[in-house]
Amino acid sequence: MALSQGLFVRVILFLWVTTNVEEIRDNYNKAKGSSDLPRLPQDLDTRLMVRSLPNVNDIEYNVVCLNMKGKVGLFTLVYMPKFIIAAILTAVGCLWLMAAENIGDLILNSLALTFVVKVDELIGRVFFPAKLQEDISDLVLMLPAVPEEKNADSRTILRGWEFVQCSIVLILTGISVELVFRFQPVVPSFANDVGHFCASYIDSHVPWCSPGSQECFPLG
Repeated sequence: MALSQGLFVRVILFLWVTTNVEEIRDNYNKAKGSSDLPRLPQDLDTRLMVRSLPNVNDIEYNVVCLNMKGKVGLFTLVYMPKFIIAAILTAVGCLWLMAAENIGDLILNSLALTFVVKVDELIGRVFFPAKLQEDISDLVLMLPAVPEEKNADSRTILRGWEFVQCSIVLILTGISVELVFRFQPVVPSFANDVGHFCASYIDSHVPWCSPGSQECFPLG
């Protein structure tokens, strides 16, 4: 079983969880950016939320503000579903990877999961009109400018805090992988008691020929 190869399975699980962590972080940044946009003043046309700013960039649609309905709609219909889908994909994908019967199936399953997370972009490129795709690519959120820290010590602290945040995300990802592996429901009460037998079986099927060897594929 793939579970008998603990280190390799942990690496595959770590890469899969990292893929979804990237999606969650990107979704969080977009949600925070939408929340930080200024409110559209009352009694103004909602079309004023989108402006063309040729002096700033070449993007045609710049979202400079949002009304409450727009923010609630984005969080309800876009950001929250993406968070839920990413969490479900992470859990179900980990279970599916650990349920592989051998290393070959594990690798194939991991490739299949990579296809699953890209299927929405594939559907969009194939079935959405070209004009709609161009409009989406030309749509950006114009966030308020963050004042630059003039103090060198403040910049150093800010950069240090960014490294701390990245380290925390890395540690939490590793802990999540270890917890999923140790408390997996695929094989209840699995104590890695077949690892020795599986390793012996795998060693008996050498996948490549060592120099001078005559007892291996394709020479054997």
